[in-house]
Amino acid sequence: MGSSFIDYRANGFWCRDGSAELWLYLLSEEADRVADRPAWLAEASADWRTQATLGCQGAVSASLDKHLGIDPERVETVVALSERVRLRLHGWAPAIPMETVNGWGTGGSGTQYCRNVDTVWMLRFADAFLRLLNGKLRADPYATTVY
Repeated sequence: MGSSFIDYRANGFWCRDGSAELWLYLLSEEADRVADRPAWLAEASADWRTQATLGCQGAVSASLDKHLGIDPERVETVVALSERVRLRLHGWAPAIPMETVNGWGTGGSGTQYCRNVDTVWMLRFADAFLRLLNGKLRADPYATTVY
């Protein structure tokens, strides 16, 4: 499995593709639950779902600059959605059942998890993603920390 750099406004972090794919899938689910969601959020949700299920190793992208730009309301919306995903992860703790994850189709055609997904890793990803959105995570493309 590859690694991807999740970036926003010239900052970002490295992560395992599987973590990014699972996160984007869950984020798209939360976005789809928004009643009367604006067109930009519907477009972002569709893109996140595609990124989650395409199986594009080493190139998973949330396209935050494209979808959020510098609009504080959009950022606030995605922060709120991310907090909801984070709560869902806590609800699954200590692990998301592999049967559940395999039903999502993340990682591309034919990808199957052979064990439950540890929520500790996903919560670390959640924390990094939220810090990135809130402007509290600086870019280090040479970092050795992978979420």
